[in-house]
Amino acid sequence: MHALLIVAGTGLLAALAGGVRLDVGRWAAFAGIMTAGVLVFSTLGFAIAYLARPRAATVMANLLFLPLAFASGFFFPLSELPAVIGDVAPYLPTFHFGQLAYRAVMPASDVAVFTGAATQPVALHVAWVVGSAVLLGAAALLAARREAVTRRG
Repeated sequence: MHALLIVAGTGLLAALAGGVRLDVGRWAAFAGIMTAGVLVFSTLGFAIAYLARPRAATVMANLLFLPLAFASGFFFPLSELPAVIGDVAPYLPTFHFGQLAYRAVMPASDVAVFTGAATQPVALHVAWVVGSAVLLGAAALLAARREAVTRRG
């Protein structure tokens, strides 16, 4: 529910203050992808929460999420970043998630220009995002079980 409120608030701000104009279908697709992203990447958050001590969890999350976002081209197009980052980006789940989000609001040809990365099939991006969610979810489950065993003694 919280994710839906954030997505709706961000969309409202984009439309009112940013002048973003999309048809209803694109707004719905974008909102769906953003909400799904919260669910997908929450697995990483859970893994961090179970693996790190409470005071270190926020630091670890920032040390992971910010570089992932940067290396995925969220802050600058990949074409404007060092070549090594562009070489690494296709192996990051955040890159593929970004490609799905961009494709929801603009044509594929514009995505390539905007991001500085060649477009790939949507199925490839979905597979990367879902696969990473499964792997991160498994890591979170293993960490949760480890913590449960540790607490029981």
